[in-house]
Amino acid sequence: MRRHLKGGNTDLKTGRSYSFLILFLILSQNISAQIPINGFCEYNSYRVPSGYEHFLPVDINDDLNLEIILYSSSKKKIAIVTELTDGNDLVINEFPVPFEISQLEPLQDKGTYVFTSRQNRLLGLLKISGDEKPKVISKLEFDSFPENINVGDINNYGIEEFLITGGGFDGISLIYQYEDRLGESKITGGSSFCFSTLIDLSNDGFYDIVACNLFERSLQFFSNDGEGNFNLMRSLPSDSKLYSINSYDADNDTYEDLVVSNTGSITILYGDFQSSYKEKVVIQVEHIPEEVLPGDFNQDGLTDLAYVDYTNGIVSLIFGSDGRKFYEEILYRKINGLTDVHQSKSALWCLNDDGQLFSIKKFNGFTKNVNFVPAVNPTAIQHFDYAEDGVTDICFIDSYKSELNLFIRDEKGIPSLYYSMPVSADHNEIIAEVTTSGDNIFYCFSKGNMLVEIIKTNFKNETIERKQLYSPGDIQDLKVKQVDSTLTNIFITYNSANRFVLGKFEDRGLSVTFKQFPFVDRNVLYSELIAAEEPVIYYWKEHSDTLYYKKAVIKTGPNDYTNITHLPKTDSVIFSILYDDPFNNGSSDVISVIRTGEDTFSLVYNNWKQDFTYPLIFPEWLNIKDENQLFFSFINYGSKNNLAVYLPEQKSLSKIDLSNTSKRLNFTKLIDSVDAVDYFIGSIFPGKYHFVFLNKLEGCISIIQLNQ
Repeated sequence: MRRHLKGGNTDLKTGRSYSFLILFLILSQNISAQIPINGFCEYNSYRVPSGYEHFLPVDINDDLNLEIILYSSSKKKIAIVTELTDGNDLVINEFPVPFEISQLEPLQDKGTYVFTSRQNRLLGLLKISGDEKPKVISKLEFDSFPENINVGDINNYGIEEFLITGGGFDGISLIYQYEDRLGESKITGGSSFCFSTLIDLSNDGFYDIVACNLFERSLQFFSNDGEGNFNLMRSLPSDSKLYSINSYDADNDTYEDLVVSNTGSITILYGDFQSSYKEKVVIQVEHIPEEVLPGDFNQDGLTDLAYVDYTNGIVSLIFGSDGRKFYEEILYRKINGLTDVHQSKSALWCLNDDGQLFSIKKFNGFTKNVNFVPAVNPTAIQHFDYAEDGVTDICFIDSYKSELNLFIRDEKGIPSLYYSMPVSADHNEIIAEVTTSGDNIFYCFSKGNMLVEIIKTNFKNETIERKQLYSPGDIQDLKVKQVDSTLTNIFITYNSANRFVLGKFEDRGLSVTFKQFPFVDRNVLYSELIAAEEPVIYYWKEHSDTLYYKKAVIKTGPNDYTNITHLPKTDSVIFSILYDDPFNNGSSDVISVIRTGEDTFSLVYNNWKQDFTYPLIFPEWLNIKDENQLFFSFINYGSKNNLAVYLPEQKSLSKIDLSNTSKRLNFTKLIDSVDAVDYFIGSIFPGKYHFVFLNKLEGCISIIQLNQ
């Protein structure tokens, strides 16, 4: 639980409450299918030198550890990044090279790489090791501009050849290696091919070629006669712009398939023993599929498709389902200045123009702090237990696409299933409930707004029901109380014409009735609502130059009011009211914090009889300045709940040890350098407590284990 701190003569009247049936929007539909991400959600970022727009993930040292080679088509340098394992500082070595490199590919000969340099109109072989200056072995110059390289053993002689294409290159060329020299064989000229792939079209054991003709906007198929001679077999025109082509056995039938992307879709042309490529699947996509990377990212034995929209910085995943079917697309990341994406060992690696390297890979367990995606701009987070199995699941709202997203975790705590449901607004509060019938209900709202959105899901039946309720005034607090299997009460407090009012939605499934109670008070600044048969409200109000802290028990007759304390009004007021059981004694208590001076605060705790107020002196490093700095949550350590404070300005989380006898406050800083949008504290892994927050800097969900 967490609360945000904010900166309230009572001419009270009692009388009848008002009930009326309200109209609301209700939509029933099938829930988006559960998508088995199987832990493909761990996200890491690294800082590397800027100015490199391309990279290659390889194992340079042949030690089973991944290294990254950074290169650029605009400068004569490469950088080698090592020590990418968890917990290590990166080691980065930069070396000069004679040419600007457009594309770099590894060869079977360890440490040897083939490259193109569009600016220098050449192709060459380069020796690269981890700690020595790269050496050019051989090079071949052209009259046009080479860009793309496909590597393969065309003649099955055990020596790799290089297929060269490019938008500014004359046709298609095949480059042969002969001792220390390179030779060119022109397959076709007089046209431009923006990309190509090597594939065994005729199932005879020899590579054939499929290439995209830029001028004709068609796929052209070239057959290999087994001697390295290629003849055009057929052309397949396209009605829209073609972006990429890959060869990959997408349906695991031993025949290579063609994965082609064009405007608005990705098409898989399935190979067979006749090489007809007549059967196909067309997958509609939401963004521009400028590059497609087929693989098995969630490691379930089925083909998945990652695609990249460089124009808009989008990385999306389409996971494979049964047979030749696919799940709905998931937007995993949106990266500003995205320049290059590769896959390595079922992981995705991304680079942007600001010198940031990112990875998305399979998460295997809570042995460390971790970041989770998919996420772009998350605004609210909460936990729930969808199966009531004791495993904490995570839900969050992402404002980029206005969606409520769910991570369902398996018994090992690994996010295994992913759900996504649309919402109508960028809410910043979520209340999650599980009904006796097994439904999961999410109440989404924002304090200060009027909309309450209710999303009721049944994962077994894969159904979703959405309701939209509207408060008569801007919501100050909202609580939910299930009465029985047929009735749920949704209590709200709000201000209307300077009157502080309690209202209640009675949700009976197909009908919702709203009840407005007689107004509670005037000039209320901050409140905490406790949902009960007789609702209780703790609140601060202002009158003249005094602040009053009061308790109201809402009854069918006259309300029961208690004056708790009063304090002189200050120029800058910060409030927080918490309702919990801090000492685990079965007694729910209320704690409030208020600024009483420029640098002083008071703690108001109803369990300290009769002295309700206690001067609260924060350590100097907390540097309290304004009402947006304080958030509170309870951390359970053994026999009692400790108050915790998160300070956005300090980007730190601290524990406050609250003593019931001495009224002494002890502060312990738990975490530094965390920029949280929203958060909760809970036991994500049994026996441990974690700070789970929306990472403002990275735009993801971050989980940090707290030391006990």
